[in-house]
Amino acid sequence: PLIDDVDVAEGIDDALRLLSHRMTDIDLRREYRPIPGVTARPGELQQVWTNVLANALDALGDRGRLTVLVGPGETDGISVRIIDDGPGIPPELNEQIFAPRFTTKNGRVQVGLGLGLSISRQIIDDHGGSITVESTPGHTEFRIELPTGAAHE
Repeated sequence: PLIDDVDVAEGIDDALRLLSHRMTDIDLRREYRPIPGVTARPGELQQVWTNVLANALDALGDRGRLTVLVGPGETDGISVRIIDDGPGIPPELNEQIFAPRFTTKNGRVQVGLGLGLSISRQIIDDHGGSITVESTPGHTEFRIELPTGAAHE
């Protein structure tokens, strides 16, 4: 069910707690600016945060910097940016990573259970938002934009 006034920052913090055992040598930086709640299915958004954060941690391996920025969106709504300083995604794969069963685990492209980003994009689309990635070696940024209120109804 859709729930009004879902606290995105709280959901991200829950996902970070869930993944904290993987962050021993990770330099985590969080910057949360005040934002309104969103109308959403919280469990589905939780899947997205956990997934994108887990992928960033996979990319970092055992160490590196993970930055999470939450704030007002570019047009309106809210914006979540999850940035890692890992090896990056080759530009030709930037869209493919959202395809079902696509994975780059262990530094090689392979077919596997790479459903996470495909499902994440579907969830964000269903919420009337967008998820994009920009990546260069040392800087991969997933940007998720969500409308506030019931803009997607």
